[in-house]
Amino acid sequence: MTKKKYDVSDHGKNHELTLEIDAEKKTVKSGAVYNFGDNSSLTLDLAPGKLNGTFVHAGEEHSLKLVLDSSGKYSGTFRDSSRESLELEIQAGVVRIAAGKFPPEGKLKLKGKTHQLELRLDKKGRLSGKIKSRLNRSAVFVLDIRNNRISGQLTHKGKKHQTILELSNRGWKGKLTFKKGKSNISLNITGGKDMRLSTAKINALIKF
Repeated sequence: MTKKKYDVSDHGKNHELTLEIDAEKKTVKSGAVYNFGDNSSLTLDLAPGKLNGTFVHAGEEHSLKLVLDSSGKYSGTFRDSSRESLELEIQAGVVRIAAGKFPPEGKLKLKGKTHQLELRLDKKGRLSGKIKSRLNRSAVFVLDIRNNRISGQLTHKGKKHQTILELSNRGWKGKLTFKKGKSNISLNITGGKDMRLSTAKINALIKF
């Protein structure tokens, strides 16, 4: 008789993966993903309809911390201390200035060793611009801001795993990739939604 539930796990120097798969419903019943490195980390807790987690990316002069909510939304804080004290608060796809002052002309341009930003405020106080960070080959992000609305992509990469998260004003989603020997498994995720798997993906994970 074919099993209806499977437990999948994999542990490496910089990642941990545990999944309980319901093969009958083709969903991940529960589990956790933990990817970590010198400058960034990602934690995901998986449960039916409650996919959530945290993302941290931190350097000497700047940091980005996000809470990936089970509602599918996200919130967090970006801080820059390279030249000016700047703090941006992110909530449900909307960004606002929580601390720091802009020059009178409403434009702020900073370039540090590992990141750069170019932001501007219009006459109505709406923020637009771009923030880029590359701490190393493993920790990269780009944030685009238009009229206080934020979108972007975050990457955390290791020898045996890679996580790519995409942000928009609608919420968050991404892709998890794990390597084990010659096997390579990729899983698509959408914040707050059930993690559904095809039969082929379930079979690949069981062999993984």
